[in-house]
Amino acid sequence: MNFFHKLAVRVLVVTSIAGLSAAAVSAQKEQAPEPTSDSSILSLPILLSGDALDFSFEDTDGAFLAAFNASEGDVVDISMAASASELDPYLVVFGSDGTLLAQDDDSGEQPLDSFVDDFEVPADGTYFILATSFTYRNSAITEGAEDLTFTLSVDGNTQPADIAEDSFSYFVVTAAVGESFEIPFSADDGNAYFVTFDGEAGQSVDINAPSDELDTLMMLFDFNGRRIAVDDDGGDAPLAANIAAELPEDGLYFLILTTYDYASVASGSTVPEGVVNFSIE
Repeated sequence: MNFFHKLAVRVLVVTSIAGLSAAAVSAQKEQAPEPTSDSSILSLPILLSGDALDFSFEDTDGAFLAAFNASEGDVVDISMAASASELDPYLVVFGSDGTLLAQDDDSGEQPLDSFVDDFEVPADGTYFILATSFTYRNSAITEGAEDLTFTLSVDGNTQPADIAEDSFSYFVVTAAVGESFEIPFSADDGNAYFVTFDGEAGQSVDINAPSDELDTLMMLFDFNGRRIAVDDDGGDAPLAANIAAELPEDGLYFLILTTYDYASVASGSTVPEGVVNFSIE
């Protein structure tokens, strides 16, 4: 059986699901009354208002995941500035349920830098920043790339009363190796899902996301937010995403399941509809 979980630092709040099974067509997230303790946590950087943190794509395949907490009505600016001309920054903002909310390529102060300006926060919660580059947004980093350092900054967000400053919460599909299930995509269900699973160093995983209707894309991150794998059309079925990876360390792994055109959806395009037959082996 599969569940939607709401995860906060060191606490896993179990939520119920209606319909996410082998015959699922839609899912509803409802918080269960009792939390369950969990030692497997994410350790993503959490940016406070005014923070400007330096990052590098070293030890990643070309993307990094960070987070910030914000309150309904906040007007937030998010910037990704490259340290050198080799990098063309690219930003995407996700809501806590995977909803694609904003994206930018070249609106920063310097040529090629990214800047999400006046992002109005729709609800109290945690928001996720996919910091990548135009070149590596849907594919792995190439050998020979030079300076890949950048500065990520957030300004204008205020801390929600029900989320601690050093923690975050989100909705996620939890999976285990050997499981398979259907995940729906529609205007109501959204165009991206977060999936987590526990893994061990040296473990080989094969993650598949075929669909008869959708051109799927997957990004796999370690618990520190470093992207370790990405794929668009590597599966056996046409347009199906597949990630075959050897996990680098013990811990929780975080997967974003979306479609190839996810950035256009973040800009307001119609959400493509269909069902993904997700599996992890």
